[in-house]
Amino acid sequence: MKSSLLKATYLILIAAAAIYCFKRPLYNWDMLPYSTLILRMDGYDDKKAFVYTYESAKENVPPGPYHLLTDSANAFRYELANNTEAFDQQLPFYVVKPLYTSLGYLAYKLGFSLPQATLVPCFISYLLIGLLFFHWLQLYVRLSLAFFVALFIMVSSPLIEVAKLSTPDCLSALLLLGAFYFTVEKPSLPFALVCMCLSVFARIDNVICCFLLTSTAYASKHGNRRQGLKSFLLITILFAVCYLMVGLASWEYGWSLFFYNDFAVHLHPIYGSKSDFGIQDYFRLMYEHIMSAINRSYFAIFMALHVLNIGRSFLSRRLSFDQLFPLLIPTIVFIRLILYPDISDRFYIAYYLMIVVLVVKNFSPLFQLSPGSPQRDSSPV
Repeated sequence: MKSSLLKATYLILIAAAAIYCFKRPLYNWDMLPYSTLILRMDGYDDKKAFVYTYESAKENVPPGPYHLLTDSANAFRYELANNTEAFDQQLPFYVVKPLYTSLGYLAYKLGFSLPQATLVPCFISYLLIGLLFFHWLQLYVRLSLAFFVALFIMVSSPLIEVAKLSTPDCLSALLLLGAFYFTVEKPSLPFALVCMCLSVFARIDNVICCFLLTSTAYASKHGNRRQGLKSFLLITILFAVCYLMVGLASWEYGWSLFFYNDFAVHLHPIYGSKSDFGIQDYFRLMYEHIMSAINRSYFAIFMALHVLNIGRSFLSRRLSFDQLFPLLIPTIVFIRLILYPDISDRFYIAYYLMIVVLVVKNFSPLFQLSPGSPQRDSSPV
């Protein structure tokens, strides 16, 4: 009875937090290009989609936030609001998230306004993240402690912020967390692959995590290597196909099929894009975001916490997946930073949650392991 009440309370509180985020979003500028892509999926031509995007934003966004989206004080945003061609040049950055825009399109067809449609995937993802995270923690600690840890993390600033943004990052976090769960906790190759492939369609850069995760699982695998190698190669080909399918969307806008070579050229540290963005600009942007992460984001805090997990992994002399996995997180972060020099919290939500799970898992004896916890198959996918 007590456990059911605690679970129901958690669900109510997480649902309330999700509704709060949906009702009070941040109205970030990314909402506009995603709205345009939704309209194009609905059959609007380029010009009509552009016009209706701003009309819908003006009708559904409060005057203050809308003014920030179009204010002449920001020359770049003002130009985009008044120049269809300049606006369309930004779309390749956003078209490579087809799963997110497809879910937004579905929400739009169900009757949500365009700004709300870009938030519906975040609302659903936040709820599911909260449920999966809570369930995972229960495997290692008592229900009451899992309740407080999960609730504390779910209402923390990084989780609330990502749920308020019109971006695919909350959806991406859900799919990556699912991939981790079905690789680390409840090994299931089919479910893990579904989550990983969908994550690439949510954010194209997730292919890095997917490849390294499966590579680590293969490298630490015991038994018949020949069969394992065949599966690994097929999975790698599957990831490459997913990547190219997503890249095809940017190719239709004149970018390379491989996306990242054009992405690196067009990325701009201040305004978003320009044609002469060079290697010095790239490293300057990386330095600025690292300093910003140290001073203003939670990135440094979670990475410092992860040192406990890495130290714990070195205590074992056996080179297993459980020992390699904690090292995988900083490796993915580093490679991703090279390709996209930004350490905003919203890109790393799945890794933050995984770090917390690993801390609880590694130090569960200190948290009084819940009696009768189910036995797990700890072998990797």
